Amino acid sequence: MLKSQNNIVTRKKMSNVINAGVADGVHPTSQGYALIAAVIYQAIRDYRLPAERIVCLGDSITFGAHMPGAGTATGLTYPARLVALLDEAGICK
Repeated sequence: MLKSQNNIVTRKKMSNVINAGVADGVHPTSQGYALIAAVIYQAIRDYRLPAERIVCLGDSITFGAHMPGAGTATGLTYPARLVALLDEAGICK
């Protein structure tokens, strides 16, 4: 991927003036939160980690800053998307 293409992809996954109207640059967009969940889900699958109980510890990114469902395992946060992926695969109920 060319550097300019990579920058476009990054801009879509991180909040910025273009996609969020603020110069944040730290918090993911909805696409970015989905990517975080997908990477964690894949690690759980690849390493056959137990998924009966998962705790998501972190900061404002784990909280889901600027997303519907912030602070919960619902909405568009990465913990919510991780739960959905695990439920969909029948790994966690």
